[in-house]
Amino acid sequence: MLIVDSQIHIRENETMSAHHRQVRTYSMEDALREMAGAGVDAALLHPPSSLPKTNATATDAARQGNSIAAHQLIAPRPAATYGNTKHPRPKRQEFPIS
Repeated sequence: MLIVDSQIHIRENETMSAHHRQVRTYSMEDALREMAGAGVDAALLHPPSSLPKTNATATDAARQGNSIAAHQLIAPRPAATYGNTKHPRPKRQEFPIS
């Protein structure tokens, strides 16, 4: 059976909110190592909008052709504008797991 972790966050030199693991860097290599140890076959990266650099970090990881895919905001903006009909939610870009 394929086991997929549906929401992980990788980051470089950024701090997540208090209810997340408190390490400044959690790399793709860190994620792959922990996935292998836990028997997880693949993962979907979820870059948090509160950390703007994680969008690029997730894209780079997904493009490396490993067992990591990403979904992300193409044109991130403040969540307060999402309900505004002039500014619908941004489209997401996906990279398939190879």
